[in-house]
Amino acid sequence: MEENRNSRLNSEEAFLQEIDTEWDVEQFLAQKRGEPLPQPVANEPAPSEEKPRNAQRPVSRPRTQTATAERPAQQRNPAKKQKVNYRGWAKLILAAALVVAIIVVLIVLIGKITSGETGEPLPPEAAEAAQTREQTVSDLIARANRLASGYDYEGAVNVLREYGSDWMQQPELMEANARYQSAQSLLVKWSDVSKVSMLSFHSLIADPQRAFDGGSQESYYRDYMVTVSEFKAILQELYNKNYILVSIHDLYKTGADGAYSAADLYLPDGKKPLVLVQDDLNYAPTMTDGNGDGYADKDGDGFASKLVLDANGQVICEYITADGQVEQGEYDMIPVLESFIGEHPDFSFQGARGILSLTGADGVFGYHTSSAWKEKLDSATYSAEVESARKIADALKTQGWEFASHTYDHISYGDAKAEELTKDLRLWKEEVQSIVGETDLLMYPKGGGLYAYDDELFKAIYDNGFRLFCNIDTETTELRFFDTYLRVNRTPVGGQWFNGLDEFFSGSKVKDPARK
Repeated sequence: MEENRNSRLNSEEAFLQEIDTEWDVEQFLAQKRGEPLPQPVANEPAPSEEKPRNAQRPVSRPRTQTATAERPAQQRNPAKKQKVNYRGWAKLILAAALVVAIIVVLIVLIGKITSGETGEPLPPEAAEAAQTREQTVSDLIARANRLASGYDYEGAVNVLREYGSDWMQQPELMEANARYQSAQSLLVKWSDVSKVSMLSFHSLIADPQRAFDGGSQESYYRDYMVTVSEFKAILQELYNKNYILVSIHDLYKTGADGAYSAADLYLPDGKKPLVLVQDDLNYAPTMTDGNGDGYADKDGDGFASKLVLDANGQVICEYITADGQVEQGEYDMIPVLESFIGEHPDFSFQGARGILSLTGADGVFGYHTSSAWKEKLDSATYSAEVESARKIADALKTQGWEFASHTYDHISYGDAKAEELTKDLRLWKEEVQSIVGETDLLMYPKGGGLYAYDDELFKAIYDNGFRLFCNIDTETTELRFFDTYLRVNRTPVGGQWFNGLDEFFSGSKVKDPARK
């Protein structure tokens, strides 16, 4: 018992000697032993030798109430600070770091297990699943990168989402998503969408030797059309001058009241918006039919004869050579532009292509779809022609092309009588719209647009769904906004204007030597 007591006292003594003055320790120990309290010694000189910590202490008077009352107040050192428990804090920090490390290891391990990178051979089923996952991720990123290269970042992210609800747990998809978000933040708002550039082409001349052969149409071809090689050179010039294709529908919007106003268009810094149009995409017999039977032949003037689908479902051209061979390839604007965008995806903003402006009296896309051919062909043959044209239209829309009315019979609406205009609108709706779908775009032929937009003729056009009315003007293409419709001009491109379009290209650089 006595040993336990002394041990406890020794421990307490050691503790108190570390945290307080020696005089206080003696007071405390004396009280514990029941001995008289020692009296403080004023200015007691320090002993010459330090006493052992277990040396016998002098006997002091027992502590009494009176002695306690007479004891001077204890003076604490104001500079003394309470000790911080560094060891406890260190343990806490170490434990937190350990938890974080465990979480990181688990995440990495799960990712490696998912991708089959643990270093250990996986069971056949797991290895196959890992390989399938890797291929799926690779395919999705390839498709998404293609969209992102044309600035369609939202479309790219939607492709990544096709992986499934846990797509954000896949490191590769997370990294791709971060890249797209960062790139999208760099797009710059275009200053004024009303200042839009719109260039209009006709069918391209595939064989200049046949087009410029001294025939009755040669002067028309020279003035109003360009060759395939010229169009390719123009595209390169436009690309070098930082033009970028946009959809006309990206330039305007409608409010809750139906009124039209400018849309916010965000483009890559330094790029300029451009709308391309191809008028008369019908491959009329006057250009393709040499013997007058309504079918394209070797005696045509060197133009493509129709649009067809290749083995991959892409729209290309059918062309009949001078010796009668039927070929497929890049003989007109659509496949030429598609090929150029394939090499320069940044030339198209979010998948934009161009506007295909169609008439109907000569059929659609080179097919016999007009009412005149309906009377000549048997029902099955006529239906097959219409269905073929419809498949072309669907494929073109998938590729990003848009359609516009060029009137049914290529007439000037500004000069048409009410009965003639009404009939033309009806036939276009029945024979062309039924194939390509509805459109709100009207490209006036021959520059013959309506200028009195509040008369009955305009009302007839408006009631057929048209909202953007486009005329031809070599000076300006300004987009003008009205409460219920829009007006814009397009700039024609042909041989006679080569020297006046320096804003877009140099005529001397693009001119085909076959023009002489």
